[in-house]
Amino acid sequence: MSAFPLAEWTTAQLVQAVERGQLELHYQPIVDLRSGEITGAEALLRWQHPSLGLLLPGQFLPVAESSGPMPEIGAWVLREACRQMHDWQPLQWRPFRLAVNVSARQMGADFYDQVQRVLADAGLSAEYLDIELTESAAFGDPVISPVLDALRAIGVRFAADDFGTGYTDTAGFTDHVFALMHLLGFRFCRVSATWATPSSTFRRVTLRMPRSSQ
Repeated sequence: MSAFPLAEWTTAQLVQAVERGQLELHYQPIVDLRSGEITGAEALLRWQHPSLGLLLPGQFLPVAESSGPMPEIGAWVLREACRQMHDWQPLQWRPFRLAVNVSARQMGADFYDQVQRVLADAGLSAEYLDIELTESAAFGDPVISPVLDALRAIGVRFAADDFGTGYTDTAGFTDHVFALMHLLGFRFCRVSATWATPSSTFRRVTLRMPRSSQ
């Protein structure tokens, strides 16, 4: 059972939430535990519902994923996050990257062009963007692999989000290069921080408590 009560949202209601500016992003800092410095942030989606107040993603994203406008919501998140990252640049935080979750429903052969347009519209270099993918998004469709390769080539990094909750183990990453790897729960705490497979290298592993509240 879900940790949140799920309302019977309609597609129209979710589309209106985007159009009426009811969606907002909160930013969770990413901290380097070795230095204590903030090295980035992760964009977390919220719905400021006019009558129900602030809704967490677990209360509406499952509906958007299954039958609603997840591609439209995801596109808004990417645009807004990149716009915010551009606004932060005068502060000259270094190093600093912004992590954005991307749904499997957003991924397709045209995703490279979508990301390029968003970066260009925001005036943001690709080197500031981390895209977090679940196992299903990264491995569910073979057409995605060249898209990831093309985005990596311009400087976008990818994180394997909540690795271990799906069907893939590290052997599944032989055709992908992930800069980050997010593990759900501390049962993975014995995993080495850096290792390589025949054609992929993990540069950092982060451990997370379950994200039911995010």
